[in-house]
Amino acid sequence: MEGVVVRSNPLLRNVFGEWLIVKHKSDAFAEIAREKIRQDRGDFTPVEEFTRTFVVRGRVINALGHLRDAGTPLVDDMADMPFLVRSVVEDLKKECGAEWQALTEAGFDEKQIRAGVSKTLARVYRAMLMDGAGPQ
Repeated sequence: MEGVVVRSNPLLRNVFGEWLIVKHKSDAFAEIAREKIRQDRGDFTPVEEFTRTFVVRGRVINALGHLRDAGTPLVDDMADMPFLVRSVVEDLKKECGAEWQALTEAGFDEKQIRAGVSKTLARVYRAMLMDGAGPQ
């Protein structure tokens, strides 16, 4: 099970007009590394810390779903990486825009951040393929 969504019936909005909905994803589908992983950072650069926090199995699973829904031909091996990198980078810019912006303000350019995303994504996707959790 991916997780649960809780909402009222009828749906209510907060004072900003946003729907009041609570969503909790299970660890297997989480798009952010849990605290246990974050505490084991070592001497990572800010880009490595960002990618190890946000480029996780749950985000890759979602990216694979978006790619499948768009009709992207996935072959269940590392040849999928160009598609995955684009999809994950797009998702990170949308969902983690403040953190991405903080990296650019700290002096990291787009190419450096994308390279970090690609490196971490390759590690995560390779592990998924080895576990049999590829696009199928």
